[in-house]
Amino acid sequence: MKADFIKKVGFIKKTGSIVKKEAIMKAGFLMKRRWGTVLQMILLLLVMTACSGKQNQETESTWPESMENYEVEISDTSGAQAGEGEEAARQETPEPDPDPGFTVSDAEAVIPYEGGDFRKSVFCTGADMLYLYGTKPDETPFLGYMRQEDTQFQEASLEMPEDMRAAYMTADRSGNCHIMWISVEAADVNGVTQYRRTFEKVRITEVDRNGELKADADLSEVFRTEEIRPAYTCFAVDREGSYYLASRQEIIKCSGEGELQGRIPCDGILQALGCGRSGDIYCIYATDDGRELLGRVEQGEEGFRAVSCGVVLPSADALYLDMAAGADAELLLYNKAGGVYAYDGSAGALEQRIVPEEMPVSGMKAEACGFLGDGRLCLLTRENNTSVFYYVPAGRKSGEGGK
Repeated sequence: MKADFIKKVGFIKKTGSIVKKEAIMKAGFLMKRRWGTVLQMILLLLVMTACSGKQNQETESTWPESMENYEVEISDTSGAQAGEGEEAARQETPEPDPDPGFTVSDAEAVIPYEGGDFRKSVFCTGADMLYLYGTKPDETPFLGYMRQEDTQFQEASLEMPEDMRAAYMTADRSGNCHIMWISVEAADVNGVTQYRRTFEKVRITEVDRNGELKADADLSEVFRTEEIRPAYTCFAVDREGSYYLASRQEIIKCSGEGELQGRIPCDGILQALGCGRSGDIYCIYATDDGRELLGRVEQGEEGFRAVSCGVVLPSADALYLDMAAGADAELLLYNKAGGVYAYDGSAGALEQRIVPEEMPVSGMKAEACGFLGDGRLCLLTRENNTSVFYYVPAGRKSGEGGK
């Protein structure tokens, strides 16, 4: 399957960047089309100005066309390598609309990483951005960010909290990264230094698309009670900037300023959290009879509660590791052993988008994963001592039928 996937992609390499052949051939056409579009917009504005009154029209917020066609930018980015002492050259990434509409992409891609070597600790994706927290070969921690299909992480200008480690990360629909830091203490275990979480200090920092600190919240008071302890990779942020994390059979909701807003009960052990396309918060939880159910946070007469969506997830030999809004579905879900599924909120139905046999990487070889705004699943793996990013389309363009 992997050979077929790579063969279909068709890449060439030029000036330190890997780009699609099709994108390069279309570059000139796209430039001409943009100038034509600009002239059309100017004429349209002149006509609208001459008309009487009604100029306040609501327009649907859509992602720029270049997102789907992947505008090619060939440049030498050799200075943006993890592991180098020099500061990476920074390219300003424009801030998108807070709730953009994304276009489904069917562009498969295989991108070998060209930066310095790293060891991954935490990884997340959102909109068109990838974030990774890990260590360089000299064990120095770093936080890297890059746009989809780039070949090197740039290092964020963020001062790492002392005696703390990044435990969880999630990205919002605008592509900003939210990182939960938890205090640790070193311990010698059979001659190996390991770090144990103390929860004496807990913080959440928000980093924008250019690697700059945007916000910082102290959640230490929330974790003063030993009853609240985060589990698995259950960490999500909603449109209003509130945070959600799982603690056994409760979803802990905190404000963007770090204040406890509520403890939301669930009828099973929580395994995953995510924000849907509608803005609703979803969860995956396991029941006593071994089933895994999809739930949604709803407000009832007795307050908020995680209730079942009526969907029993297919059993698999792995956990559902990522759950995020799709470009054409309320939710996309990924399981290393089961593939990719899409949840239709209006119909309350689950559909398999990618079966395991169609995945280029599966099982333990998939070291990290995350969905992008255009509906593609990004997988990080290691091949021939090199980190490689696979971009696997999981969305469905208008007019395409189900499997």
